[in-house]
Amino acid sequence: MKLPIILLIQGFIEIAAGLLLSTNYDLFFLAGDTTQNILTITRLYAIAALLIGGISLIMYRHFEYNLMTKFVVLFMMLFHLFIGFHLVSSYQVGAILHVGPGVLHLMVAALVAFAYYNDKEEFPQV
Repeated sequence: MKLPIILLIQGFIEIAAGLLLSTNYDLFFLAGDTTQNILTITRLYAIAALLIGGISLIMYRHFEYNLMTKFVVLFMMLFHLFIGFHLVSSYQVGAILHVGPGVLHLMVAALVAFAYYNDKEEFPQV
């Protein structure tokens, strides 16, 4: 699978997650725990998801195999990997309701890694 298609898929997933979290603050964290801190964290994550989704769609639209694209793709992969591990561990200690978002982040990280590995020869070497 080519990297631009993965960026398109990632963009839509992130925008959908951002819109979902910006309208359903209590969907993500423990039921009834809607303190101002939780709402603020959820809103911040929703904004970050929308921005990452937007960046992914822009990169898809203007895709080129260059060093900037390479580094942004690798950082997005790391973002998904770290967020995925954090969400899975948060689920295990009972801080969030669903393990699904963590698994989804890990799956997107794996897809990005797979696509990058398949396309890595297209990028200029550092």
